[in-house]
Amino acid sequence: DDYSDASESLGTKGRITGGQYYDEGSVVSEMSDDETLLDDTRTVKTMQTIKDMVIPKGEVTIIYTDVQGSTALWEADPMSMKKATDIHDSIIRRCYSDYKGYEITTEGDAFNIAFQHPSDAIAFALKAQLALYRAKWPEGTLNHPDGCDNEKKKFRGFRVRFGMHHGPTTSTVHKTTGRTTYQGEAVEIAKAIEKMSHGGQILTTVETWRTVSGMAEQLLGSPQVMDCGEHLLWDPKKSDIAKKKASSKKVLS
Repeated sequence: DDYSDASESLGTKGRITGGQYYDEGSVVSEMSDDETLLDDTRTVKTMQTIKDMVIPKGEVTIIYTDVQGSTALWEADPMSMKKATDIHDSIIRRCYSDYKGYEITTEGDAFNIAFQHPSDAIAFALKAQLALYRAKWPEGTLNHPDGCDNEKKKFRGFRVRFGMHHGPTTSTVHKTTGRTTYQGEAVEIAKAIEKMSHGGQILTTVETWRTVSGMAEQLLGSPQVMDCGEHLLWDPKKSDIAKKKASSKKVLS
């Protein structure tokens, strides 16, 4: 359909126009002593950033990520998938720590992250996609249809989809884990946006993009953006009143 064609095209463009390149070669198992030291230093820096960070609250940008075809990748080559998942997790955590992201939770290879400002969230997503594309993936991953090198579409390794929305939230601290969790419009819309996205694609709402569009060149390197049209996120007949208010959103990639 038209949306699938546009999304496939956008998955390529979004990857190559972020303006920030990030070589993640040091996260794979075959590292020299110097690379190991570099990786350890980055880990210490990341942990210090997490310790010192201010947890987002109020108007927050929520991101959900997921790996396309992860079940098939696990079934095809579990050992390669374990290495690839470690690379993926390292890249995601290193990139969001550069933009004051807060890891809410993970579920398998899916991340749920919060940012105080959408410019940080979009910058993180762009940097992470470029880093994932440039990473040294295991051969077992690159030999699989959901991880193979596709120069035309600019796909290589994990195809990760990102869905995000900026909006009002309420937050609580989980009694057992001590982690902050979020509820509200931003959470529900971001979750729905991620489910409609494709691997290698970054999707957000037009409201979220408008908050940063005037600063895009200065902060984001002027990424290409495509209008994917208006999409129904919930069926109003099956939703409560709060969701009816946001049942349809204009989506950008």
